[in-house]
Amino acid sequence: MTEQPQHDNRIADATPLGSFTWDQTEDERVVVVEGEVDLSNARQLMRALDGLGRRHLVVDLTRVAFMDSTGLGMLVQLTNDLPGKLELRLREGDQIDRLLAITGLREQFTLDLLPRSD
Repeated sequence: MTEQPQHDNRIADATPLGSFTWDQTEDERVVVVEGEVDLSNARQLMRALDGLGRRHLVVDLTRVAFMDSTGLGMLVQLTNDLPGKLELRLREGDQIDRLLAITGLREQFTLDLLPRSD
């Protein structure tokens, strides 16, 4: 008999700089992103989010140290393609919050802003 591997909700890393895990309920999926989101791994995150149906999606970016324009483009594409609600969780004043403000995209997303963790 062949043993089935344990499912650990971890999406394989394209690079040690970024990883993604998730938790889900019947109505909501929370994707926790760690490290960096850039050209090397943004497509991998998009693939992981395919086929979510009409679930509420929370992308937790509080552990992301850096995001480039590829990652930002991925978030914009998610708002356009996702049939359910998309919410971004981030820390107020962090690199991603500033990126959204500078590009004028802050109002395009539902934000769950957490206080800075200085």
